Amino acid sequence: MKFKNYGLALTLIIFFFSCSTEQSDNSTYEKLSQGRYGGTHDEEFSSSTSTSDGGQIILAKTFSNDGDVIGNLPTSLSNLAIWIIKLNSKCEIEWKKTYGGSNTEIGDKIIQTKDGGYLFSALITSTDGNLLPVDSSQPPSYNGVNILLVKIDAFGEIQWQKVTSYSNDVILDIIQTEDGGYLYNSYFSLNKVDANANLIWTKSLDFYCYNIYQLADRSIILSGCINSNEYFNTTGIIAKTDAGGNILWKNTYEKTLPLKVIESIDGGLLAVGRSNNKNVPVYSNNTYVNNIIETAAYPWVGKLNLSGSLEWEKAFGLKSGPTEIVTDIVSIENGYIVGGYSDDFWILNIDKLGNFINQKKFGGSDNDILNRINIGQNGTMFLTGTTQSKDRDLKNTNSHGNFNTDIWTLNIKIN
Repeated sequence: MKFKNYGLALTLIIFFFSCSTEQSDNSTYEKLSQGRYGGTHDEEFSSSTSTSDGGQIILAKTFSNDGDVIGNLPTSLSNLAIWIIKLNSKCEIEWKKTYGGSNTEIGDKIIQTKDGGYLFSALITSTDGNLLPVDSSQPPSYNGVNILLVKIDAFGEIQWQKVTSYSNDVILDIIQTEDGGYLYNSYFSLNKVDANANLIWTKSLDFYCYNIYQLADRSIILSGCINSNEYFNTTGIIAKTDAGGNILWKNTYEKTLPLKVIESIDGGLLAVGRSNNKNVPVYSNNTYVNNIIETAAYPWVGKLNLSGSLEWEKAFGLKSGPTEIVTDIVSIENGYIVGGYSDDFWILNIDKLGNFINQKKFGGSDNDILNRINIGQNGTMFLTGTTQSKDRDLKNTNSHGNFNTDIWTLNIKIN
């Protein structure tokens, strides 16, 4: 069975070899707790974030109406609902709720807000249920779709909803600004709204934008690419805007796709994504060499200063090709953890200069896709994504069906 993908389609070409011959010390990573969540049909990860109480909140897609999923309205297995799960620091469910109606609803992004509640984005096609129904009086661009921002309280009760678009222009990322409003992006726009989601301004972009990040001075970092329909030979983009969304600088990266940018330990920027640029040094057999295979896509990390100049970039994989797909990066003491998957959850520990320290995999004998790393309490991390496995690291978890996919989160600590 293959995982479904209802969001951004990234066609992945994978060669089944190890990322490097060096193996991490298993005693380095301590598994503290874990949880598996779902029903007898498929669940798929959309988004998650750490919460101020040391827990985590997860936004997912679900086909189920049993097991951990109760209250779903879809009437057939061709329809999806939005499912939100609030976990404590031990990965135990505190509350869970479904949102939507009898047609398909898809949640894309969730964040915690300054008042202790949450905001999530949603694509709605139903005319019933607990979200704003689609409005057929919206010609000519109307496609039977509402794009919503939905504000919920700390227990998942809806406080307000706001339609941002009547098209398939999904919201890919959201951040809350210091004035209590929000920034969000679609593929080709950056938008600022107030605390009640009333539009303040919108800026058109001439590239596909996947990720937004706001610095302390309120400037905004955007990452994406020019030609997203190409898996190889993609021209990546990292841009900086002022607080009003006006472009200050924009850099391109040949045959490289930066999927996420964060502030680096030294105050610059650190980007993570994939690359098939043969000029990027690749870690192989305990050293860095220039031998990228241009028909494969390697895990890539790039270091920039705040003016956008590239200080260094590195990739990871064997001469025969990479196996890992990168999805996230977080900073830790004296370095970074890169996350992704290679059939299993996969994490890579590098120092502040991008040098390989170790790597570790978690999972079972089937597909396990790590989508998100969230920082927990006391140096712990939540690794969260979608799983189909029932053995190895998941042998004691509660699987809800024979071949279905569930949400899996693992809380670990680096000792």
